[in-house]
Amino acid sequence: MSRWLILALGVALAILYAAAPAIVSLAGTRVTQGAAPQPPAREMPQPTAGQPGGERQGVTPAPAPPVGTTAAAERQPGSAPEAPAAGPGGQQAPAPPPPAGVPSQQGQAGRPPVRAGPRIEVAIDAPGLVNATELPASITYAVVLTNRGDEEGVALLSATPASSMRSIACNASESPAGAARAVRVPPNSTVIYRGVLTAAAAGDYEIRVEAQNATRAARVAVRYYAPRLAALPVTVNVTRLPSLVSATVTVLNLGNGTGRVAGVEVPPGGSATLRVALNVTAAGRYRARLDGLEVPVEVRYLAAACEARVDAPAEVEVVPGEAVRYAVRVRNAGNATAVCVVNGTALKLAPGEEGALEGSVKIGAAGRYAIVAAVNGTEHRAEVVARAVRVFVWYRMLSPAETPWRAPPCADTFYGDEPAVRVDYEWLVFTNATSRAVTVIINGEARRLAPGSSVTLMGSAAIERKGEISVDVNGTRYYAEVIVKPREPVVSISAAEMLFDCRVPRAVSTSCKGVEIRVEIARVKGAVRYGSVTAVSAEARLTWVSSAVDVRINATAAGGSGSGTGVVTYSEIAWLRPGTTISFKFQYSGGRITSVTEAYVNGVRVPGEYLECAAPLVAAIPAVLQPPPSGVTVREFAGTLVSMFARVDYVGEYTWDGYVEVGTPAGPVRVYASPPRAEGPLEVRFE
Repeated sequence: MSRWLILALGVALAILYAAAPAIVSLAGTRVTQGAAPQPPAREMPQPTAGQPGGERQGVTPAPAPPVGTTAAAERQPGSAPEAPAAGPGGQQAPAPPPPAGVPSQQGQAGRPPVRAGPRIEVAIDAPGLVNATELPASITYAVVLTNRGDEEGVALLSATPASSMRSIACNASESPAGAARAVRVPPNSTVIYRGVLTAAAAGDYEIRVEAQNATRAARVAVRYYAPRLAALPVTVNVTRLPSLVSATVTVLNLGNGTGRVAGVEVPPGGSATLRVALNVTAAGRYRARLDGLEVPVEVRYLAAACEARVDAPAEVEVVPGEAVRYAVRVRNAGNATAVCVVNGTALKLAPGEEGALEGSVKIGAAGRYAIVAAVNGTEHRAEVVARAVRVFVWYRMLSPAETPWRAPPCADTFYGDEPAVRVDYEWLVFTNATSRAVTVIINGEARRLAPGSSVTLMGSAAIERKGEISVDVNGTRYYAEVIVKPREPVVSISAAEMLFDCRVPRAVSTSCKGVEIRVEIARVKGAVRYGSVTAVSAEARLTWVSSAVDVRINATAAGGSGSGTGVVTYSEIAWLRPGTTISFKFQYSGGRITSVTEAYVNGVRVPGEYLECAAPLVAAIPAVLQPPPSGVTVREFAGTLVSMFARVDYVGEYTWDGYVEVGTPAGPVRVYASPPRAEGPLEVRFE
């Protein structure tokens, strides 16, 4: 084939190539190799990143070709002159014919003979496996074309998916399916084509080179490794809104590449657990974002609700002191675990769970009783109308004397000749219940009383002087006092003289010529002789202004009333001279001197204004001018006898020791019946 025919064919292919859009753009650097010397190869223009085409093209100095080929960036000795520069589209213009008369380089020493026509050798340098984590992926490859013939050749380069043999490119308008890039290879030269295949999907790709009806192909497997992260749904329980809560998020990697979320790597098929903080403002279902990953979140608002009621009878009959039981029933009506505090006791209840706390209220009397239960600070009430069932305990004595039925406590007194006596008695226990039976505990034994029924208990006890009988009903002790007293005797006095010594002090206030005088009668002792004329002879000790005064008193009186006379002889009286004798006349009534009518000092009558001065002396005479009673009980005798000398505070009972105790300001005085006498601060005996 002539050189001009080859040139025409190359131009035609270049025109076809320029007219067809490419899916995979191919570009390359051609380096020619021949016998004549050549200048260094010039770079071909390279499209910019914005130019159409799915491949990046560039013209670079040829690298070392694959095995079997060589590439020269400089002219070799004996090589042919450099081929013309490549034209537009990466095609190299045909070399001009040699001048006439210049012999061919073929057959020169050291060079193999050149066969007629093109002879293109192909080497493809491409990766067999590309692991991509992003698509589209760029695959860099190189095609080394060496023409060992004497004529220019053309190679068609294409990059296609292995399955469909269609060309692949990013921009389909640039290279339609099936399009190829025609690369012209001058004789005796090497062209290195560098290209970038853009793979839009995973799969197997082929880089094909067709030259001289022969095809060379290199297969590139593109494996796409990408993570596919998915977050499991998260359920968040809150008890207040808004709320900042901590939640656990589980992230799964469903892809075949390692993923990363919030700084944590997640391997293919693996999972990762992360703690995140969620700001919850309302209940519901939401989609939160965690480092760009969507997390389904369900917010459940949990609230505890303690519902309570008090179960108690509306109306009851109860024994006072008996307890009425009730129950506080609590239910958690919320959707969260609740702690219901009932009257200070905590009940932990799950949602829908019920609990109860029992209690009792003691009924003391009939009436309305409020039962109050505080549940978490809220009061719940119930009212009980109580009709008190009273337990009545009565008793009666059967011996030594029969008494009517009575309710204790009270006392029974029996009089006898001996201090010890056996008494027989009977207890009666009954209730006022109308609608219920009542169980009563009598002396530790349970007895059931139907409405209108009763229990009778007989008993006997030995009592000495004083004791009790009792019965225990429902823990309450009912008792009655039993007193055995001696029969009270009658006192008769036949003696005509009474001797006395009274140490019970008395105070007398008076005035003498306008001067207030207070005299204390500390002691009076003496004798009284009873007859038609009663005579008293006594000695008295008086205290006046811290001075002790001893006075001798003589007085007489006729009958129970009337008048009498008295004489006072003293040993020392401050306002009188020693040796002074005072006599006086007085009025007497009821056994007592009521007034002084006349007074004489050493036989000389003193004026009436001095009569008051004699009053303290007259008051020292006890009320003994009337004899004590006779033929009366010992208690009457004791009270009357003591009152003749001092103030009586009380009169006691007649004792088994034969005396009656009479209280005075100086202490108790014992008055005996037989023989009649008094002992204590007042001593009296009869002769």
